[in-house]
Amino acid sequence: MGITNLVLVPIAFNDGRPVPDELFDRLMAELTIRFGGYTLLPPAFGEWIDRDGKFHPDRHRPVFVDVPEGRQDELLDWVRRAGRELRQEVMLVLHDFCEASYLELSCDD
Repeated sequence: MGITNLVLVPIAFNDGRPVPDELFDRLMAELTIRFGGYTLLPPAFGEWIDRDGKFHPDRHRPVFVDVPEGRQDELLDWVRRAGRELRQEVMLVLHDFCEASYLELSCDD
């Protein structure tokens, strides 16, 4: 039995430039290879406030990934790496809709 996770994958980098389709497609292919597949929902929209109090639009693709028991850390490692490639400060992963992780990312690596 697996754990269903929802990962919010951004449509644009924090500077507003769109994430290239090639990058998104490669990241989704990695999920398929590692975990057997994913389910992509229509884009979702919101906004967030940065540390200086400035509002930013937030557009992302909700992606469901079913992860086999015992491999949750592997998904979180994938999200950290993907988040760095997407130049994000934070990525959201919901686990079974009962528990969530906000992963702080360093782009200095």
